[in-house]
Amino acid sequence: LTEITINKAMASTSIASYQSDLKQYLIYIDELGIERVEEITKEHIYTFIMDQLQKKSKSSVGRMISSIRAFHSTINIHDNKIKDPTVNIHTIQKTRYLPKYFNKRDLDLLFDSFSDSTIDLFHHTIFELLYACGLRVSELCSLSINQYNRSNGFIKIIGKGNKERIVPIAKYSARLLDQYIDEVRIYYNKKGLSNLFVNRLGNRLTRQYVGVMLKSKEKELGINLELSPHSFRHTFASDLLANNADLRIVQELLGHSDISTTQIYTHVNKDQLHKAYDKFHPGNRRSNKK
Repeated sequence: LTEITINKAMASTSIASYQSDLKQYLIYIDELGIERVEEITKEHIYTFIMDQLQKKSKSSVGRMISSIRAFHSTINIHDNKIKDPTVNIHTIQKTRYLPKYFNKRDLDLLFDSFSDSTIDLFHHTIFELLYACGLRVSELCSLSINQYNRSNGFIKIIGKGNKERIVPIAKYSARLLDQYIDEVRIYYNKKGLSNLFVNRLGNRLTRQYVGVMLKSKEKELGINLELSPHSFRHTFASDLLANNADLRIVQELLGHSDISTTQIYTHVNKDQLHKAYDKFHPGNRRSNKK
């Protein structure tokens, strides 16, 4: 945990996941009566993985395998006499799902529903920034006021692994953010925090608050989107690509280290192409009439 916190500078959420995974793994090892790490074999790990697959999703177990591999690898680095039993254990190929995103009607309905009240301006700005800049919710919650360059219209984002990226903000979104800073944050920030977003009690914004806020809005509007705050980020990416943005630019704006992660949004566009084809192609329309 020290290794991934200090040397690898992993995000706090990732560290918490690793800690939870390893706690479960070590409980299992303890139940087997194993007291020395040298006694752990590949077969022990396989048995643990198979047991976890009965209870958890492939993606969760895949992450557990990564945690276990990192654990044994770190031990081996510090003492190469202790063999790493995970050397030939590969992570599970998780099922890749198309990201869920807002359609234009629902997005317009959501953004048009906000009034000029203080609390609505606070909530509106949060959703606007998630969509306008394609932020992860954790990135939004950890934003500090000095990461926003008001004069140039840019936001400096600290992403996963402390990677920095610069994202421009649209003029309308910037005006809304400026209004929030001048008319809401100045009164909400009773504790003098450096966070850009603080709630009415003067505390920093949390991911849980944003999730509850979106569910509350769905209920208010009488719609069931089955979407999460992360869907704003998906919508940001798919909208850019739908309007012919370069894939590499979208990768940079999202802060993806691997372009294959960004490419999943091209599948969304292919889905849109199929829908357009089915709707407008003469041959398909004739077969529908038949």
